[in-house]
Amino acid sequence: MEQKYLTSFKSAERALKVADHLAYVTYPLIKENKICLQIISELNIFSIYIINSILQYEYYFKNIQLYSNPKDNLETFRSQCVPKYGFSDNEIKVLFEVMRLAEAHKKSPMEFVKDMNVVIMTDSMRTEIMNIDKVKGFIRELKGFLEKIRLRLSQNRLVG
Repeated sequence: MEQKYLTSFKSAERALKVADHLAYVTYPLIKENKICLQIISELNIFSIYIINSILQYEYYFKNIQLYSNPKDNLETFRSQCVPKYGFSDNEIKVLFEVMRLAEAHKKSPMEFVKDMNVVIMTDSMRTEIMNIDKVKGFIRELKGFLEKIRLRLSQNRLVG
């Protein structure tokens, strides 16, 4: 039976591949800026699975404690896992920025395309602006994030 952290890791990989395909194959074909919203959704799925994978891995080897409250687990990730894995400030910033943008998209009363940007209106009438270059930057940064985790797991011969 496969460990939970490997299942989460593989799901994260899949989500990142989908986001990459949307950005570098689908977008150039159809040139629809609203694809950025789907890419952010896939990157959010990646973020959730990859954080779960790290937490489950560390829990499996009895390095951390997990809680029933997701916010407590997220704090455990920030305080104990981030320094241990050597993630850069920018990698963590992008990871949480993606999650924040996905949440804004879910709660948004209105979204529209203006020029080459997708504009998300928040409940408080603030705007979040996205474009294909921004999401491609997220993808590049998160690929590096994934590779650090793959390296750590491969050192223990847990992934290929």
